[in-house]
Amino acid sequence: MADLPGEDSRHALGFLGIQRRVRLDGRGTRHVVRCAGPGRETDRGEEDEESKWGGDARNLRDGPRVAARGRICGCLRRGRGVRRRCTLARTLYDLAGAEDDRRFSPYCWRVKMALAHKGLAVQTVPWRFTDKQAIAFSSQGLVPVLVDGERVVTDSWAICQYLDSTYPDTPRLAEGPQAWAHALFVKHWTERSLQVALAPILYLDILGRLHPKDREYFRTSREARVGTTLEAFTADRPAHLERLRKVLEPLRATLAAQPFVGGVTASVADYVVFGAFQWARCISGAQLVDAESPIFAWRERMLALHGGLGGQGLGYSTVTKTGV
Repeated sequence: MADLPGEDSRHALGFLGIQRRVRLDGRGTRHVVRCAGPGRETDRGEEDEESKWGGDARNLRDGPRVAARGRICGCLRRGRGVRRRCTLARTLYDLAGAEDDRRFSPYCWRVKMALAHKGLAVQTVPWRFTDKQAIAFSSQGLVPVLVDGERVVTDSWAICQYLDSTYPDTPRLAEGPQAWAHALFVKHWTERSLQVALAPILYLDILGRLHPKDREYFRTSREARVGTTLEAFTADRPAHLERLRKVLEPLRATLAAQPFVGGVTASVADYVVFGAFQWARCISGAQLVDAESPIFAWRERMLALHGGLGGQGLGYSTVTKTGV
């Protein structure tokens, strides 16, 4: 399996390795170009990133991908010396199943929780695997895609960095460089270990919950990736659940000692791990953790955050095998 990888005005988020260059074209229009700082890594976009089942990685150093469409967004303009917030719409393209409100992407979930954490309203648009043309404006074919005024941001991790950088007066997703470094470790563990263990539990359930137009694409692409049929890949669920429980041991020990992955309050590290559990809850009736586990209690706390955002939309009960 391949390894998974993460302005020229330097600002307070230099520890994220983000640099920004603002250039003028011949007509005086400003364009924002983002690039990574030295030694920084970021994930390629997502198809949703679930398309990698925690796996198919590309080592890139292109930093948070932000494209400016036309003139720079009003949230960066200054009027009479006063910084003004952008009043343009904020939209997130969000992976959906057969039903528009069955939103199961782990990567889109981490972004939605991050937006709620910062108190930023967003309109979500249901997107399917074969709807590539709908996000062609982002110059790639994966979700999540965040349109923030006139800015387009792709890749869930890059979006989280962008939100903390662009909206510094809202609650931080991580407090300082050490917290971001810790969250980066959690991100890699989630994508390389947790989601890899979840894939053989979930793939056949995902197929059954997809929009009909996506099913052939999903089967063909995933079977090419795993080298066998989905039925063979997902066979012997009890063995896969046992493997998952072993993978979850570090998380179980952490949450036995503190209420959240990030410490005493939820942070971007929690949203990354929670996204993986939402991937399962929204698509499968498999019971991943016992009710007495500290992971179970943490997941219930996460589901209740931000007005119960995590429990909204179609999904399965976290207690019984009754799905909706």
